[in-house]
Amino acid sequence: MNKLHKKFLLLFVFLIVIIFFIAHKPSKLHKGFPIPLTAIQSKIDYKH
Repeated sequence: MNKLHKKFLLLFVFLIVIIFFIAHKPSKLHKGFPIPLTAIQSKIDYKH
């Protein structure tokens, strides 16, 4: 594996970590369910 492949792999792993662990917050309704930080809460209540 050459240096270019190693740098690409390292960048890919770094981006995955950023996307999945930093760009999300836990849901207030369902534990463990990720919500994007840019999500906007709807005022509509869907009751079944």
